[in-house]
Amino acid sequence: MTGERIKKLRKEKGLTQEQLGKLLGVKKSAIAKYENNRVENLKKETIQKLSDIFNVPASYFLGIEENQPIIANSITIPLYNDISCGTGIFVDDNIDEYISLPESLLSLNK
Repeated sequence: MTGERIKKLRKEKGLTQEQLGKLLGVKKSAIAKYENNRVENLKKETIQKLSDIFNVPASYFLGIEENQPIIANSITIPLYNDISCGTGIFVDDNIDEYISLPESLLSLNK
């Protein structure tokens, strides 16, 4: 899904993979990997740069549906299918989806 969105926006803007790569500071082959969904989790910095280049919200690249309401003052958090506690295994590769929650629900100052 993310790859298709990147490719669609790149073509709409009339950029080649090489040109987009230069804007992002990566090689053409990295853009090809992004567009073919061979990179599952893009770095936050890459998502932010894509957001700036294409003038779309970062949530667009995180798989949040376009018809999903945008919550003001929200935080986007990952949802995991399975995690392992106490084994030192990173769960970054097991993200199922992202959701937005109001900051007020996540505040520790209450």
